[in-house]
Amino acid sequence: MEYTLINENGTCGGNVGTEPTHNNWTLTPYLGGLIKEFWNGSDWVESATNEEISETKTPIYRETIYDLVDKLSDSAKERALGKVGDNLTKEQLEKLEKRYLVKRQVAYDIVNNTPHQNKIMADLIDFEQENDFAGEKLLQTIEFLNSTYNTSIPTDTSRLIMYCNLILAKYELGRVADNLFTDLIEYFRSKMITWLDNGQFDKIDNGKAIVLSITSNNTIDDIMALKTQFDAL
Repeated sequence: MEYTLINENGTCGGNVGTEPTHNNWTLTPYLGGLIKEFWNGSDWVESATNEEISETKTPIYRETIYDLVDKLSDSAKERALGKVGDNLTKEQLEKLEKRYLVKRQVAYDIVNNTPHQNKIMADLIDFEQENDFAGEKLLQTIEFLNSTYNTSIPTDTSRLIMYCNLILAKYELGRVADNLFTDLIEYFRSKMITWLDNGQFDKIDNGKAIVLSITSNNTIDDIMALKTQFDAL
């Protein structure tokens, strides 16, 4: 059994394993989480003023909000690039995004029969359509995107042109998703900063919990539903 000591000013004096010889103790443990704890005779309560609470919590919560924004930004980039679960660093994601832009341009040139100077990327695109999307996988992927996202990728052409159109469609879907997630992240950040300025720490806690509930399996519709919950706080 542990005994929680009570200081003369009502604050917690720590724990001991044997019953004290004085009466300034309780079997109710102090679990932390208070700015200025105080034993009121039956429970540990907050005795700090609103100003003291705000002064202590504000810098901690501000750092928490911006840490959350950074995590959301990295997650959004993973989604946009189709690399969720690959555990790539921020630098690796940024480099990959640049290469995707180059691949997108070469694919665009091939579809439009426009001369290009990047034979290496053109060879890579041809390799991918033959190996990564071999057999029925190419058509199955196109049919999925066409039916799910209305991408209108043509299938009455060569495999190379179909794959180049697939690249263009996936790039555009990633760009749209990236813009949406970026807007949502700013939306979450701005509202939580407003709550911080108003000392509404409970709202920040609840908002953070909603945002952290987003997983890689959530669709855009799922995330918009979570935004509705966020707005209701």
